[in-house]
Amino acid sequence: MADAENNECRTAKLKKCSRCEQFKELEEFAKGYRNVSDLHDGRQSICRRCVNARNVRRYAECQDVAAKGRSSTKAWMAKRFTSDYHRELWRAQKRRAAQKRRARRRKGAEPIEARRARAASKAVQKDARQAWVWWLKHAPDDWMRQYYEAMGKPWANPRIHSSEQYRLRYAGDPLFAQRERERASAKRFRNPEYARVWSKDGTRWRFARDSSDGSITDELLRTLRSEKHCAYCFESTRSRDRELDHVWPLSKGGTHSADNLVMACKTCNRKKRNLLPLQWLTSFLGSSQEIS
Repeated sequence: MADAENNECRTAKLKKCSRCEQFKELEEFAKGYRNVSDLHDGRQSICRRCVNARNVRRYAECQDVAAKGRSSTKAWMAKRFTSDYHRELWRAQKRRAAQKRRARRRKGAEPIEARRARAASKAVQKDARQAWVWWLKHAPDDWMRQYYEAMGKPWANPRIHSSEQYRLRYAGDPLFAQRERERASAKRFRNPEYARVWSKDGTRWRFARDSSDGSITDELLRTLRSEKHCAYCFESTRSRDRELDHVWPLSKGGTHSADNLVMACKTCNRKKRNLLPLQWLTSFLGSSQEIS
């Protein structure tokens, strides 16, 4: 009999609610996701009205439980802080905490306010670092270029190639350029293993390589470059207008040593060329007499 009723309900698109045991249309049942074995029609076994009633009842039960918990908590708090024993216990805890703070201050510990301020400043610094990292990652190339140009250090831009960074710094940082020149000169004059590189620069470097006695050091070159007057005309010159010169030319048998190096201005170094000291002195005195 029950099977016949179920078959009739299926043909008429009706379904029996398992809670209220009434036959209702399929639209009265929500789409089911539990009890898959019973979902031959894809609907829940309880109608929407019964589901709503169950949810209202559960919500009321939860509210009752929450109200009981709040009331018990209030009673417990009132009992704790109204009795003399708990009030004295709370005061003792406060006194112990104050004693610990005073002991830390006597030992030189930092107060809690200072620690909080330091933590806040660290948080601000962390936020600033994160913002800076984000800006470096997402800022356009023009912004980056303008920012580092405004700082006066365009070579510090991480978006450009290392060779371009070196070129910009060599052109814009005089101290860096001076150090690089000293380093290159010391490396070129001091290391014989760079003979192949020297040979490409002409005969002069080959003469320097062959006649070097190892007395050229970084300290010597730094001392010579610190001289502000020319060794021939005794005129004061700028650092970029001074050059190293061999008193006895390398092409005439001179040696590349500390005793044969002086600092000369560009004018005298160009005029001297590969003349011997006596020849250069004669020509220098003759030109000075003509000028006078």
